[in-house]
Amino acid sequence: PDSSLVKGQVPTDGEGYILRLTDSQQSYIPGIFACGAVTNKPNKAGPAAGFGMACAVEVIEFMHKVVGFNSEINKELEKSYYQSE
Repeated sequence: PDSSLVKGQVPTDGEGYILRLTDSQQSYIPGIFACGAVTNKPNKAGPAAGFGMACAVEVIEFMHKVVGFNSEINKELEKSYYQSE
């Protein structure tokens, strides 16, 4: 996997896959999330897309808990999150 962007900053296994908390997309560094080809084997498009969606949800939840959002920002996030194309 190409995890060179976070090399030495986020824990990886011997092959370079980013290590995550159990049943989470969050790495062992709070606020750092990872999904897709840098985290799972084998690298398949379907699971990667699902993990990407799960990761987006976790990031939003993390931001609400840690940073906090005002209602206007939250409305914009909800609009784009639930918008179908």
